[in-house]
Amino acid sequence: MLTDTKSTNTRLSKKTWTRWYTDKEKLEAVKLYLITGNQAATAAALNIHKNTMNQWVNSQWFKELSQQVRNEGHIQLSNKLKVIASKALDVTMDRLENGEWIYDQKTGEMRRKPVQARDAHKIAVDFLEQAQKVEDKQTQEVNDQAVSGRLEQLANAFIEMSKKTTRVEQIEHITPNEALPG
Repeated sequence: MLTDTKSTNTRLSKKTWTRWYTDKEKLEAVKLYLITGNQAATAAALNIHKNTMNQWVNSQWFKELSQQVRNEGHIQLSNKLKVIASKALDVTMDRLENGEWIYDQKTGEMRRKPVQARDAHKIAVDFLEQAQKVEDKQTQEVNDQAVSGRLEQLANAFIEMSKKTTRVEQIEHITPNEALPG
């Protein structure tokens, strides 16, 4: 259950009862709040008291559920974009291999015309740039992990060094006249 308290229904006064909301209603409140960004509008639309809505927005379960809903939205959007990109790549590949469809006025039929060099060049440049961005991002992530690992090793080395004690001997200062015999 989405709640911060473990209490059961309690009566506020002789005439007023606390309204308890289902998890489904709370989920709808989270979704609508994320869409509108407005507590008052969300509370009014879902017939929730404004104080209750304010309490929810500041509660831990509301924050966690909001993040979960955002993540699900990002995943769904990402999946849709992947489907669109896949279809676009299929169409592009078909056009590159078989040519563009054009209407031949002489024969009255549709036929394929090879893709022009400038269009093929533009496609190649765009895809290479995107591939480079993906590669750079992966390289950056690997570098970040390597740096984090190295920093952790250094931190551990400094901790070990700080635990060691070194004996320091004090040497009496001798003047040059005292050092010479006789």
